[in-house]
Amino acid sequence: MTSHAIYRGLGGTRPATIDPAITGQLLRRELGDKVVVITDSLNARGVRDATGLTTPQLCPAAIAAGVDMLLLTGSLETARLCRVRLLDQLSDDRSVIDRERLEESVTRVLALKARVGLVRNLRTGESLPAPDHRCCDPQRSPD
Repeated sequence: MTSHAIYRGLGGTRPATIDPAITGQLLRRELGDKVVVITDSLNARGVRDATGLTTPQLCPAAIAAGVDMLLLTGSLETARLCRVRLLDQLSDDRSVIDRERLEESVTRVLALKARVGLVRNLRTGESLPAPDHRCCDPQRSPD
């Protein structure tokens, strides 16, 4: 989970959630390309005050910075506005994000869901087992 803190000691000039140097480069370099990065709440007053951006404006900025999942703790209307903003960005030639960037995030999230057994068979609706059940089976102790 990203922080909305500004890490000046690491060269940050804006909240880490929307700073590609922190989230997209440093975090990925340290944790790897397979880790799923989620924001802290984009409805938080601190990040909105620090950036002067609305929550719907923060959504594409966070994706562009390297975030995979957006945490929204406000209203359903705010979530809808974020979705509209992201879709608008995909159709704008001057956009800060592109389809390839979103597909990278979708791939990471789906891989995580598969690892923890949250992927279902589309025909039967049955949950497919996680590749490694040690993470999910309370009856089995880790080796």
